[in-house]
Order: sequence, then C-alpha cells, then structure tokens
Amino acid sequence: MDKNKQDWSKVREQGKWTYIRKYGVIGWGIQTFIIFYILLNLIEHGLDYTEYFSGPWITEISIYLLVFMLGGAAWGYWMWSSNERKYKQGKLGDSNSESSPKKNSGKKSKRK
Repeated sequence: MDKNKQDWSKVREQGKWTYIRKYGVIGWGIQTFIIFYILLNLIEHGLDYTEYFSGPWITEISIYLLVFMLGGAAWGYWMWSSNERKYKQGKLGDSNSESSPKKNSGKKSKRK
C-alpha cells in the first residue's frame, strides 16, 4: 500500500465529521476568513489598524466568519467525498491512473 493510501486510511478512521471540522471548517474556513478580513481592512483602511474595529465590526466579523465556516464545511465534505471515491476505486496516490497517457499496444494506428 502506498503512502497516500496509508495516510488516508488513518484519516478516515477519525471519521467524516472530524475531517470536515478539522480540514474544512478550521483548516480552510477560519484561516481563509482571517486572511480575507485582514486584506479587506488593509484595502479599506490601509495600515491604520484602529479603523479595523470601528463601526459594526462585530456584525461584520460574525457574518464573514459564518460564511467562511460554512464554505469550509462544504469544501471539507467535497474533499472527503473525493478522497473516499478515489480510495474505494484504488486510485488514491496511483501515479498510473487517469492522468497518465495510455501506452500504445504495439499496433500501428491508421491515419486518414
């Protein structure tokens, strides 16, 4: 069994919802939210960080965080499903699957 299959076997033992929470919600959603919020404020207010938390910032943070967490959950679910499908088909980590061109069987092709 190659390394990717071994790694996925360990991950799948933890379960789908743990994977979605760990890699989707926390790993993608919250981290992307932090980067997004910092960049958004840099664009709007420049380096004046006192403006980052003015106005209805709690409402903004709550909405953005919820949206990114839901997006992370969707991404985590999609990645879980994709990896499970590849694992069950035996294609996870297989360098000779789908992306490799098929070898010519030795017959000459007829071109018209």
